Amino acid sequence: MSDKFTIKFKGILDHAATKKAIEQDITKMEKYLKPKKSSLGSTKDIVKNNLSDKKKELSRQSKFESLRERVEKYRLTQTKKLVKQGMGFEKARKEAFRRSLMSDKDKRRLEYKELAKESKVKSKMLAASQGKGLVAKIAIGSALGNIIGNAMSKAAGGLLGFAKKAVEEKSKTNRTKLLNSAFFEKDERNTIMGTLLLAF
Repeated sequence: MSDKFTIKFKGILDHAATKKAIEQDITKMEKYLKPKKSSLGSTKDIVKNNLSDKKKELSRQSKFESLRERVEKYRLTQTKKLVKQGMGFEKARKEAFRRSLMSDKDKRRLEYKELAKESKVKSKMLAASQGKGLVAKIAIGSALGNIIGNAMSKAAGGLLGFAKKAVEEKSKTNRTKLLNSAFFEKDERNTIMGTLLLAF
């Protein structure tokens, strides 16, 4: 049966043909207006069922929108993260899009690899920092030894020896500052030098 309406007027109206055409058209309209559940008879039940279908459709649309927003947020977060790691924006955007299509299992595997990589980098930085601290301790010990030794020599020598030692001490202090500048921040250097000067 065609879905097109069949009422047509051509010259003289054929009442029998028109009645039959109208009945067919009503049948077609009922197919569109009535729900699939044929057990619903009253208009109230039909309207209620139609409203229920509309609510279900809206619920499906809301879930879809929520999912879409989560995906977009994930892509944005991943893009920012990759850009901070030094990746170009366009490349980061494409990589974030690829990750958003990955399964949960693949995402967990990727996160594990990234955590392992970050842990390795932190371990290297910690080892380097500890090594730097050891060298700095040696530098401090050398500086203290030089200044204390110079002070003892000043106490034992005369005025001329004192002046000579003072010039040597200044030269050694300058070398010590250069050495310490490679290992200490400005505030740390000021604190150490201030402590050493107070000792004399």
